[in-house]
Amino acid sequence: ARFSIRVSNVGSTPAEDESDAFFNILYPTITITSPNGGENYFVESPVTITWTTTGPVVDVSLSFSIDGGNYYEHIDLVPNTGSYAWTAPADYSSNCLIKICNYGGTIAEDYSDAYFTISPPTITVTSPNGGENYFTGSPVEITWATTGPVEVVEILCSTNGGIDYNTIDIVYNTGSYSWVTPSNYSSECIISIRSMGNTPAEDESDSFFTISPPTITVTSPNGGENYFTGSPVDIIWTTTGPVTDVEISYSTDGGFNYNSINVVPNTGSYAWT
Repeated sequence: ARFSIRVSNVGSTPAEDESDAFFNILYPTITITSPNGGENYFVESPVTITWTTTGPVVDVSLSFSIDGGNYYEHIDLVPNTGSYAWTAPADYSSNCLIKICNYGGTIAEDYSDAYFTISPPTITVTSPNGGENYFTGSPVEITWATTGPVEVVEILCSTNGGIDYNTIDIVYNTGSYSWVTPSNYSSECIISIRSMGNTPAEDESDSFFTISPPTITVTSPNGGENYFTGSPVDIIWTTTGPVTDVEISYSTDGGFNYNSINVVPNTGSYAWT
C-alpha cells in the first residue's frame, strides 16, 4: 500500500498540506542467520542460534524440527537479543530446521532456509585393527578416535571371532588404553569399543588379530652331538614372547622320561655338566 498524510485547517479559512510523496508502513521481520542450512552438529552438542530483526520485536519464540518441518518442538521464549545458546537434542536427523516467531506483537517469523544435520557420535578403533600378532601376557596399546560427545567407553575383547565378548574395562574417553593380552591364544581376536552415553556409538577391529603363545626353541644340543660323561655342555635356546624363567630337563630314554636339571632365568644359555 502507498501511504500519505494530509493535514487540513478545520476553521473557516481553508489551509492544508499533504506528504510530498508516499511512505510505507512495514511489518517487522525476523531473519535466521544460523543454523540456516547445511550445518552439521553432533547430538547434545552446543549450538548458537542467531537471527536479525527489523521493527518492533521484543520477545521471540524458538522452535526446532527434526522431520523437515512436519512437527516443531518448542525450545524457549526469550528476549530479542539476536542469539541463543542451545543444546542439540539427542535425536539425530539430516532434516532439521529452526523456527523463530515474534511473540506478542505483529506476526513475524522465519525458518532455516535449508535443512541442517544433527549427527550421532562415532568411534573408530585404530589399533588393534586387524592383522597384528601379539603374544599372550604381553602389553598392547589399544587406541581409538571419536567424534562428538563421547565421555566414557567400554572396551571389550573377543577371542572367538565376535561370538562372545569379555569386558576389559570401562574408562574415560582418552583415546588409548594400556592392556595386557589374555592367557588364552587365538587367531580370531577382535577389540570392540562402545559409548556408554545416551546415544549409542561403537566400532570394532576391521579384521581379526592374533594372540599367540610364547615359543622356546632349543638350538644346542639339537641332535647329532657327541659328549663325554662329566664334560661341560652349553645348553642354548631362543624364545619369543614373555618367557621369564625356564625349566631345563634331560632324557636318556628317547623322551619317555625327563629329569629336571634346573629352573633358571631365561638368559638363553645354561652351563651343564
